[in-house]
Amino acid sequence: MQPARQRRAFIMETVRRDGAARVAELVERLAVSDMTIRRDLDALAARGLVEKVHGGAVAAPGTRVEEPGFDAKTALAGPAKAAIAETAAALVEPGSVVAVSAGTTACAVAARLLDVPRLTVLTNSLPVAEVVRSASRDRGEAAVPTLLLTGGAPTPSAALVGPLAELVISALHVDRIDCFVTDAGMPASGREVLADTVGELLLAGAE
Repeated sequence: MQPARQRRAFIMETVRRDGAARVAELVERLAVSDMTIRRDLDALAARGLVEKVHGGAVAAPGTRVEEPGFDAKTALAGPAKAAIAETAAALVEPGSVVAVSAGTTACAVAARLLDVPRLTVLTNSLPVAEVVRSASRDRGEAAVPTLLLTGGAPTPSAALVGPLAELVISALHVDRIDCFVTDAGMPASGREVLADTVGELLLAGAE
């Protein structure tokens, strides 16, 4: 059986994608009992993330908040992000396997990691992946980190989340975490639950 956190992240992703989640379908997809799904829905409803309805759940009123896109976040607190990136990159040793999560701060970290020799970067961020890929085109593959991209469903801020991202991250071990899951305090949403789950798995991979 999947941990409760992963089941609830899947439920939230289903609600976001389809507008609703039906108990019968969740029981089949997650291979758990009807009571387990209903307890998960109770827990999500108690946090204000879903509204329970007959046979399942829909998004709770007030949670349908559009997440700012990556470009909108990039311009915020530029000097602070640059300072964080410089400090984080200084901690990374050559030959390491490093997990860099999603967000504009993490993207700044990735840019500073390009000069670390023999590095492997695991990420669920499309912009972080593009930083590495662009450098590879300019410098040649041997001169930049090896890139491992998780796959998954993209959020508006170009983070890959959901069961596929979680599966890939769970199967890997990393030497160091430079993980910045969110850039600012957003209202709780299904995407944040998913992002939190991916961030927790990245942290678990370094333990």
